[in-house]
Amino acid sequence: VLFEVLNAGSYPRPEFVRIIRAALTGFPDDPWIHKAVLSAAPQMEGAMYGATLKWFVESEAGKKFSSEKTNFIKQLGVCLGNPVGTEQWNLDDFRQGLETLFMKDKNLTWWKPALLQGLAEGLPRSGGKLGVKSLAELIAKPPAQFAEAAKEISALMAQIETTAKDAKAPLDTRLSVLPLLAQQKWDKVQPLVKDLFTTTQPAELTTAALALLRKFSIKQTEPF
Repeated sequence: VLFEVLNAGSYPRPEFVRIIRAALTGFPDDPWIHKAVLSAAPQMEGAMYGATLKWFVESEAGKKFSSEKTNFIKQLGVCLGNPVGTEQWNLDDFRQGLETLFMKDKNLTWWKPALLQGLAEGLPRSGGKLGVKSLAELIAKPPAQFAEAAKEISALMAQIETTAKDAKAPLDTRLSVLPLLAQQKWDKVQPLVKDLFTTTQPAELTTAALALLRKFSIKQTEPF
């Protein structure tokens, strides 16, 4: 199966899609299958990252949380945000990936922070090929074709803040959303970070809050 996936890009698109979907259906938590899919997708003319993401999170194979799936979705986001080349299909694939965040479900389901984190890491490496150079820029100054998606992402980011400080939310969920707060301005993030440091929290969350603090410049955080 692994060999077939690695060579899927040499087949016509329908066969490529069949191979990828069959592999992810049979082995949804296998990191080697995930790596093979990520390697095979760029070989197909018309990048398949957005299409693969949309199918996976809507399939039975991708519905349930696992750390392996979370990492796979994050890497799909990195690849979406940092496409190879400047072809029009990159924009189409990127748009399809963004629309997956809100077309069927606008709630902050388990995989959405992973995708957003992937985009946050991929877009700065892209050199602006998609019209923006960061997730923060996409939200604040989106190209016209991504304006609706940017509005929805902004709404998700608001849910992320709520989730991060919700002591009743699962710890894994709170940990998954914290890195995304680095996409916000320090003035907006500061009250939450202060709360995490001055109230009793799990040790893992305090460590994650410290990592978040380091994402901002010393000049910004010094008064804190």
